[in-house]
Amino acid sequence: MSEGARLADILEDRIAVAANRDLVEAVVDQRQHPFVAVVLSPEIQFRRSMIPPLVEILDGLPRRGRLDLLVDRLGHACEENWRFVSVLREYCERYTAVVPFAASTGATQIALGANDLLMGEASSLAPLDPVRLRDAEGATGRLPVAANDLRYLVDFLGQDLGLDPETTALRGAFERLWDKVDPLALGATAKAHRLQQLITRRCLETHLDAERDKPQIQRIVAWMCGDFISHSFPVTRRDCEQALGLKIVRPDRALWGAVWRLYQYYQRMLAIEADYVLAEGRFTLNYDGFIDTLDDRRVLIRIQRVDERGVPLNDKPVLHRWVRPGAGEPVIDTEVDV
Repeated sequence: MSEGARLADILEDRIAVAANRDLVEAVVDQRQHPFVAVVLSPEIQFRRSMIPPLVEILDGLPRRGRLDLLVDRLGHACEENWRFVSVLREYCERYTAVVPFAASTGATQIALGANDLLMGEASSLAPLDPVRLRDAEGATGRLPVAANDLRYLVDFLGQDLGLDPETTALRGAFERLWDKVDPLALGATAKAHRLQQLITRRCLETHLDAERDKPQIQRIVAWMCGDFISHSFPVTRRDCEQALGLKIVRPDRALWGAVWRLYQYYQRMLAIEADYVLAEGRFTLNYDGFIDTLDDRRVLIRIQRVDERGVPLNDKPVLHRWVRPGAGEPVIDTEVDV
């Protein structure tokens, strides 16, 4: 059996994760709906492999009713967000996206698939402009390209500078651009941009009528997938309500206090790097994700072999998997014998 598998067998029963049932219960008591929190580390992208543990969690909840879903950092906008929303819709008639602070682009797409959004004063969604790197051989040294960046460059050259696309000056500008950006990236970024528009529209159409609400859907897609100059511009609660016409739930102080305490719990846990000493050597453990309900949970752990100085050993495999946590609390800044 491989070293990684032995470690998984040992730690799956005993992994120490601070309990948060009382924090989840505080939110459920206020809302009186089944509740699921899905949170990832900022370095982790939502992947297809994350759907099975989500389904296991959802199987334990009442079917076809209402659901509250806390979303925070769920990686970038991608195809798997549509899979996530589709799975949710198989389990509930309506869901509310609980947005505690600054949702990532992936969390934003999932939130746009919700019937309404529970947002506090500082809550925000994110513009959905994908960054796409050219994967083909020979692209070394070329810059990452975002669809909106290229669109704004073309607009700047044509509109602000008044250059005709057929002029020598504009052709020269693009020739210099290709020194920095792979020309084939144009097609990739255009495709990625249209894909995000498709995913966003499909998410919206799970609760808005494709025909009756078409103008609103088009306005939201245009706003979220192209009308922002900055990729990090916050789409605030006011924007969601007034500009996009989304249904917003404004929590009272007690409810928002419960949501914020749970959010802070996840921020603390994602920042922990535990130090484990096993018979095989020294390891670090990070908590990279959580799927929580009132009575069940899964934790995404990352375990890596390190030397005596705590430096990762690159020639050793990294264990990355969802587990059911065991009893106990994480011990910070302390070596733990397992």
